[in-house]
Amino acid sequence: MSTFLDKLKMAGESVKAIATNVIHGEEVMVEPKVSESRLKICEECPELTNLGAMKMCKQCGCTMQAKVKFDGMRCPLGKW
Repeated sequence: MSTFLDKLKMAGESVKAIATNVIHGEEVMVEPKVSESRLKICEECPELTNLGAMKMCKQCGCTMQAKVKFDGMRCPLGKW
């Protein structure tokens, strides 16, 4: 499992990726098919924790229903 500082670094990289897209006038969100595919991969991963309606990654600490929708976001395990 990642440490708090690792998760903080990943969060910063995520914000940077989104900001870069916005600055360059690029799309921030992926197509629905892409986000659905990403979430399906996450749902098959043992690192996913189901917290009721929320699905959280143990590696990065992100809420996956949100993370899978953003361009520039990556799985910390390289699965997508």
